[in-house]
Amino acid sequence: MNFGTKQRVLLLSGILLVLLAMNVTAIDPRLTFLMAGLAIAASAAAGGWINGIFMGLLFTFTYYSLHARQGPAELAVNTTVYLAIALLADRLKGVQKNKKAGTEDPEEKVFMNKVTTSFMLAHDVLWEIKKGVTYEELRGLFGKNISNLIGASKVLVYSSTGGRDTDIFELKYSYGTTESDTPAPVFGIKDIEKAFSRSVPAFELPLLPGNREGYATAIPIKNEDGIKNITVLYKPLELSHSDIYIAEFFTAQIFVIMEKQELLRKMTDNYEKIAEVLALAIDTKDHDTNGHSLEAMKYAVRIAEKLNLPQEDRQMIKYASLLHDIGKLKIDGSILTKKSALTAEEFATIKTHPAGGVDILGKIDMFAEILPIILYHHEHFDGKGYPGQLQGEQIPLAARICSVADAYSVMLSDRPYRNARTKEEAVEELKRCAGTQFDSKIVDIFLGILDSEKDDSRPQTAAVTAKAAKGCPGE
Repeated sequence: MNFGTKQRVLLLSGILLVLLAMNVTAIDPRLTFLMAGLAIAASAAAGGWINGIFMGLLFTFTYYSLHARQGPAELAVNTTVYLAIALLADRLKGVQKNKKAGTEDPEEKVFMNKVTTSFMLAHDVLWEIKKGVTYEELRGLFGKNISNLIGASKVLVYSSTGGRDTDIFELKYSYGTTESDTPAPVFGIKDIEKAFSRSVPAFELPLLPGNREGYATAIPIKNEDGIKNITVLYKPLELSHSDIYIAEFFTAQIFVIMEKQELLRKMTDNYEKIAEVLALAIDTKDHDTNGHSLEAMKYAVRIAEKLNLPQEDRQMIKYASLLHDIGKLKIDGSILTKKSALTAEEFATIKTHPAGGVDILGKIDMFAEILPIILYHHEHFDGKGYPGQLQGEQIPLAARICSVADAYSVMLSDRPYRNARTKEEAVEELKRCAGTQFDSKIVDIFLGILDSEKDDSRPQTAAVTAKAAKGCPGE
């Protein structure tokens, strides 16, 4: 390839990668990553592996800088995938030259294909995580994929039973075993360390007593506390060096991903517990609204589900609707529980609670994404709400959803200044305020949800004061 052609390929590849990272055409992410991989391969084939690696880093960090919701595990794996593509493209270029000279090595070609496949399978696992698969389902996916990669007939996954430097492992998962197999439930590390990263006759391992034929290897996975997981693979034929290398390589990738996924799950659990504690603090401050936050959350999540919003958006709406009134912690309790009509000054104080909520939650990084929902859940579709007098679709969709859910829950609750309304009265109020206070599309969707459900056991009669009838149903 001459100099001019090489430079043109690199220039065009760079431009394409930047456009893909910016996602200017809004194409499916899978297609984006595939096209990026092809562009990186072209760069490496044209200008060598250094240029390919540079292009991979350019795309990866541009993409993740512009799309901050992606997780650190996905960033790490995608970076590794593109670096590998660059190296493989450069290597395949050399293989192609050898082929022309009649020196192509078939084993090397098979090995490189397996390495590439292992990267792609690891990437597929990330997509499965984004769909919300469980830890057990991930283990199953791992067992099936590694079996296909190296032709293993059985896969056993064992995990440490204790803390640092423990030498006892228990069975967590098996793939390919039959009723005649009885995997050992626990074992000591000395029983199988002879098989660490090497092929041994199957009968030398005590893990499948009935399995006397074939060969086995054990792949240990370590962290700062020592060996935490061991994958044992059985194969009818002796495992080659390339089989063991691929097994180590793929197992390390998957267990890193699984560890990160488990960490993220624990973080999510902690997030939910913190949110519940804060919601409890709201109820403690204002006894008259006890349970309102949970009710609003329930309605908001139903609307989000009906809209088929992405899972991450549903989660934001869930926690924002649970914590939408957190700012009331900064308001004097005598105002919140006042049984007579509020003065103009007192109502102005009440209207500070969205900004107060942002002030409270803004100190906790994990709540950053829900702050706009908290701030704008009292904006009105006609621009007459607060605090920013936003209008129409200037109001975030999640805030519009929270507004309807909040108002409906409020109307079905007793307040110091009025009794609870019936479901029918609340529905009529939503219809009356659709297009002014509320987004009429959200109201229509929510009313459809209510129509599809059985009537709940709410009060069937209520006296509504002049204040409640003329004011905002969400107050």
